[in-house]
Amino acid sequence: MTTNRDTILFQAIQHDSREALNELFSLYFNSLCRFVHTLTQDAMLSEEIVSDVFFNLWAKRKTLEIRGEIKPYLFKAAKNQAISYLRKPTLTYLTLESGIQAEEPKTADHLIREQESQQHWEALIDTLPSRCRLVFTLHRQEGFTYPEIAQLLDISIKTVEHQMGKALRILREIWSKQYHSKKS
Repeated sequence: MTTNRDTILFQAIQHDSREALNELFSLYFNSLCRFVHTLTQDAMLSEEIVSDVFFNLWAKRKTLEIRGEIKPYLFKAAKNQAISYLRKPTLTYLTLESGIQAEEPKTADHLIREQESQQHWEALIDTLPSRCRLVFTLHRQEGFTYPEIAQLLDISIKTVEHQMGKALRILREIWSKQYHSKKS
């Protein structure tokens, strides 16, 4: 069970285990980056923010008390860190992504189609209003329940339900329009 594993990892971190920190980092870094990206719309900044969350976890390991599970704590910390960054006066921020080229897939055509399909899906999700996109991502991609999302975002469960319904409605409309235009 992930919860027990996370608890054991956090206890090991409190006892100065860098291996446990690395394992927790490996478990949650990518999903936290995707989550923070929904707030910042900047991949490199998202990685920096999430790295700061893990740095702070390590720095405060001896005094930090986490009530409940570590996963919601990490997501809440990442959200707060992102909000804190976004509230600061805007600084010039240079991204290096434009200079980095992705490796070409070394596999069959179906993997290429799968990747294109994934990119198309991500593009559809990116068309959602920010709050809808955030709720949808947390629920569908990160596996949070409605009550967990409500607690994480400090909103009511009804608001989560409304935002999720709105997201699904928008995605269905877009998908339907694209499907019908391809059939014609």
